[in-house]
Amino acid sequence: MRNTYAFFSILLGLTIFLFVIFAWVFVEERVRLAWKRRHLKKLAPREDFYCVKSSLKQINDNFYVAQILFTNRRDCTLTIPGEVRRRSSEG
Repeated sequence: MRNTYAFFSILLGLTIFLFVIFAWVFVEERVRLAWKRRHLKKLAPREDFYCVKSSLKQINDNFYVAQILFTNRRDCTLTIPGEVRRRSSEG
């Protein structure tokens, strides 16, 4: 009789262990898929950017300052500092 109790307790332990492993893998996969779906929804559509101005100034022998200005509008013009930019009516 002792062998049957040991056999059933080992079998029950193995069944519970496999069930916990299966549930963990199943939940992990569902969380991963939900995270991917949520992450894909947050992605913004791809926009094209255009370089408006780029400059490189040498301050001294070892120091350079670079500036690159981008915009997502193709018809953008630079304004002089202090000048108010007027919006063009699009229609």
